[in-house]
Amino acid sequence: RILRGDVALRTEPAAARASFESAMALALEHGLPLAAASASQRLGRLALRAGDPTAARAAFQRSLDWYRESDGSHQLDVLLYNLATAVEASAEPAEAIRHYLEVLAADAEAKPSVLRVDTRLALARLYARTGDAATARGELASAQAEALSLHSERALAAVSMAQAEFAMRDADWLRARQALNEAQLRMQESEDEELQADWRWLDLWQRWAAQKGDRWQQDFDQLQADLGERGDHLRLARMQALAALQAATTGDRAAAFRTHVSAAIVHRAEGGKAAPIVADSENASGFQWSTLLALGLGCTLGFAIARARR
Repeated sequence: RILRGDVALRTEPAAARASFESAMALALEHGLPLAAASASQRLGRLALRAGDPTAARAAFQRSLDWYRESDGSHQLDVLLYNLATAVEASAEPAEAIRHYLEVLAADAEAKPSVLRVDTRLALARLYARTGDAATARGELASAQAEALSLHSERALAAVSMAQAEFAMRDADWLRARQALNEAQLRMQESEDEELQADWRWLDLWQRWAAQKGDRWQQDFDQLQADLGERGDHLRLARMQALAALQAATTGDRAAAFRTHVSAAIVHRAEGGKAAPIVADSENASGFQWSTLLALGLGCTLGFAIARARR
């Protein structure tokens, strides 16, 4: 039933939800907390995508409770990460920081991993949002160092996207473009639609802020159409916010960008895939710094992270 729901996620979210709810009920009926946790995580992802971080947070907390009931251990950091993304989407940056720090603390080996890279990127985003620029840049540097040691093109692309965001905060549009170009090169072979969509959104931001308007509206409309076709309502909300700013702002565009990404607006949720919790042989992987921006960007990441640690 979980697998049937996974297959339906892209085209039939209502059918996917029904499959996950059925799987969770079946697991609870037969005393299988690990399977119930797996189904609940997927329901959390759907809630985030629908823009309901409260429901997502409840689903991830349930999942965490059932996972602990089953004496699980090796994916605790993944579960904590998913919960942190829902807390971040609830516009509670201080509590989200605490949860992300718990992710790092739960990783006893503390070896470089895509999960740790994504966690540090989330922390960098949140520290910047709360005004602690020095700590934010420290986390960004640590994320880059770990991504380099992993030789992960996807993780390095996410780091470059984060660097682009920081550059735009500083009104350094040239450096932002360089970082976005580097991220694009690293994503050439990636089929991650959410990561690609977030890159396109940042690209639109940079071009708008730098007043590079060639084909801007056409590219904006195309991304909006693609998101609508996929039913990604959370990212669509970001597009609406950008369109409003684009229409209203004529002055300091860097200030507009900082205000936009720091706004305590709950807009979306997940982009990646729900973290699998099925067997001790499975490791967490996948990467998603799709959540560069405070309007929920962080929420998107977590679920792709645990996509396939094998």
